[in-house]
Amino acid sequence: MNINEYIEKFLGLLLNPLVFLGVIIGFLFINYNRHSLKTRWILLALLALVASFAEYRDQYVPDPPDLVFPLESIRSYGRPIAVLLLMILTILIIWFKISSEKLKDKYYIFRSLLVIQFLVFAKNLFYGSILEAILTFLLFLLVFNLLYRGASGWVVSLNMLHYGAWCIVGVVTLFNLMGLYQTSVDPWPMFFQQGRYMGMTGNPQHAAVLLASSIPVIFFLIIASKQLHTRIFLIVLLGWSVYDLVLTGSRTGLLEAIITGLIFLGGYNISSMKWASLLLVVFLILRTSITWDFSQDVDQNIEGYTARENTRFQVIDRQL
Repeated sequence: MNINEYIEKFLGLLLNPLVFLGVIIGFLFINYNRHSLKTRWILLALLALVASFAEYRDQYVPDPPDLVFPLESIRSYGRPIAVLLLMILTILIIWFKISSEKLKDKYYIFRSLLVIQFLVFAKNLFYGSILEAILTFLLFLLVFNLLYRGASGWVVSLNMLHYGAWCIVGVVTLFNLMGLYQTSVDPWPMFFQQGRYMGMTGNPQHAAVLLASSIPVIFFLIIASKQLHTRIFLIVLLGWSVYDLVLTGSRTGLLEAIITGLIFLGGYNISSMKWASLLLVVFLILRTSITWDFSQDVDQNIEGYTARENTRFQVIDRQL
């Protein structure tokens, strides 16, 4: 989908009577809670969820199979809704400031993000459309502003950190429930792209990034939670997310989950690293010595982590 189609969908979203009414009600609600950090965390979590929604299209798949109601409508308008949420959060950050101390960027993450996006902007400028390059870079600046001037100052206490983490857990729970609902009716629309799980996204890699990003957050809440039933829920969610992550067949997503999980465990308690490493070694031994027979989709994607050829070579070569 090109920029013009996104603009048309965004205008169609705003001009829809029901959506327009919802925007007005939402505006009144947000205006009433404009100084609430919890409202901002919820909006940020919803933005993280809908920003990944898209349809898979290429020259061979001009019209992908539809999802069941109401998932198809939600997925179709995912990106315009994300832009709308991003604009609302930007307004809240600029006009309704909340005085709080920002988290210190000791590892220069924000500067690194800017450098990377300048490189992406240059590539789009020289090899793509000038309009798309400018609009994409402006959109990134809004996201950067959201993180730098917004979310980095919303962790004002340990309780607020827990609240933000639960918002992220709510996002991955909704994402998994949507996938479960669709696959219980007809799994094909979420697996038609080479048998890899896409969820509500238009690319298995996007689904993998969303799922993998939740792994350290779930680890954090499992350790922080005191109630047994809460820990049981989080452990089930962790296993569920890892299972869906394997179904995506994404080596990048699986590597992200392992690295971020180990980094978190190492920062929490360095001795936990040895147990995590031991479990990983046991898993690899079992994987090579035992024939696993979960399902055709799982087996295919597990084999793909090692058997698939280096499909990134041409991409990396072009980027260089």
